[in-house]
Amino acid sequence: MICYTGTEVLPVPRDTVVSVGKFDGLHLGHQALLSLMKKEAEAEGLSTLVLRVGAAQDDQKKLLTEQETRDRLSEYGIREDVRLALTGAFREMTHEEFAYRFIPEMLRAKAVVTGTDFRFGKGACGDARYLMKAGEDCGYKVLLVPDCTDVSEKVSSTLIRDLLSEGDVARANRCLGYPYTISGTVVHGRKLAGRLGYPTANIVPPEEKVLPRFGVYETEFSFSGRTYRGLANIGVKPTVSEEDKVLLEVHLLNFSGDLYGRTAEVRFLRFIRPERKFSGTDELKSRMELDIKCMS
Repeated sequence: MICYTGTEVLPVPRDTVVSVGKFDGLHLGHQALLSLMKKEAEAEGLSTLVLRVGAAQDDQKKLLTEQETRDRLSEYGIREDVRLALTGAFREMTHEEFAYRFIPEMLRAKAVVTGTDFRFGKGACGDARYLMKAGEDCGYKVLLVPDCTDVSEKVSSTLIRDLLSEGDVARANRCLGYPYTISGTVVHGRKLAGRLGYPTANIVPPEEKVLPRFGVYETEFSFSGRTYRGLANIGVKPTVSEEDKVLLEVHLLNFSGDLYGRTAEVRFLRFIRPERKFSGTDELKSRMELDIKCMS
């Protein structure tokens, strides 16, 4: 996949089928767009291009890191990934300019795949109906994809963020179409869990990543092509620490060995309980025993 950042690389070098959005999380709604893009591209001999538009100062936590997003886009068959910040001339671009010039000339679109609620241009004045009229005039097709829903709610990045904040990873995973995952390098901790008989692999979550509700989860832990069931705690460990540093700790079932320095993926499967402060390590150990039984 070729990644572009900024308008200086445009126009792109080949005719394309395009979709535009933030694509945060690449959830089921996004996947429906990408699947239709790939089908159209194969039928018409086009390249697949996503235009990811972000705010100028976007410090909002993401469902996927930038590298995770690129990896997944590549897996879904996207050949060109264009990232533009909503600044300068692009921010001031009218819906007429976007539909009649930018789409057909700069992105070389022969087809645009989008949702029915797509809005674009300064003041979000453009909509799907306007885009279809522009496509007729300029010679590109507009293919509309209906909303993807879960329990009668539209699947969206906002919905998934809310579900994660509530600890409802089961439903968040359903909306994503894959388990919510945090990846990182296993680092040294205080080794308290090991002294309690439950050694853990410790990962510092990426700063840009959305974190699920602090608490204990049933997880899968993967490294070097191997996967183990795990009991994970994500939070600040209030029983044994007064620091505010967030850490993801995973006790692997049926595993022994040294994981320090390895890159691992932790996939969240089910929320067990909120993080809480115990009276001491004895009560903490007893609770961990119960948590593991909850995974049976």
